[in-house]
Parts: sequence; C-alpha cells; structure tokens
Amino acid sequence: MRLNPSSVLGVQCLALHPFNLSDGTHIPTGTILQANLYGIYHAAIYPDPESFDPLRFCKQRRAASASEQTKYLFTTSNKDSLGWGYGKHACPGLVDEQAGRPGNWQFGAHIMPDPTKEILLKEI
Repeated sequence: MRLNPSSVLGVQCLALHPFNLSDGTHIPTGTILQANLYGIYHAAIYPDPESFDPLRFCKQRRAASASEQTKYLFTTSNKDSLGWGYGKHACPGLVDEQAGRPGNWQFGAHIMPDPTKEILLKEI
C-alpha cells in the first residue's frame, strides 16, 4: 500500500465552515482538502523509500523505545500512515453511528465511501 497506494491523494474532505489550522493556515468554506499519500509514503521519513523491505516496520518497531513501538504496528494509523481503513478503531467516525457505514461510490477503478456524508476525525 505504501509503494502502490490506490491513489496519489486520499482522505478527501470538504470544509463545511471556515477554520484555521494550528499553523495559522485559513481554510475557507467549500475548500476540498486531500492528503498527499504519494508524498507521505515516499518521503525521507522512510530509509530508502523506493525499495520494498517487508521487514521495514518490524525493524523500526524493534529500534524504537517502548513507548514508541506501537507507532509501527500494522493496525496503527498516524501522520506517516494515512491510508486508513485498518478497522473501526483507526477510521474516521460517523456522525450518526446508527446509520452505519455510508454506501460506496465508484469512479473508474476507485471505490470510496459516499463523500457527501458527514464524518468525525480524531487527532492523532
């Protein structure tokens, strides 16, 4: 998934009201925001990011301090792993949990949850 994500961009959101990011960037209503998956997954945060190393995260977990080891688990979502979809604990939450997961929309080879539905995001 890191070397070949389903898209170079992900986590598309539409700003329903204006807000400011922690760095002072202003996001006006109607702005579409997306995460740059390609940039994150091929960034210098990974040693030799273009090569396949099936033990990459195992090695990073072993080298990390005890308090940092969970960052490198397969089910952990963080700022360096924005693919999401590792289960209910890591995915954005639904505003109306009783309604369940939104139906899928399909555009060519891309399949995604209905982007018109409102979701909750938690800070990681």
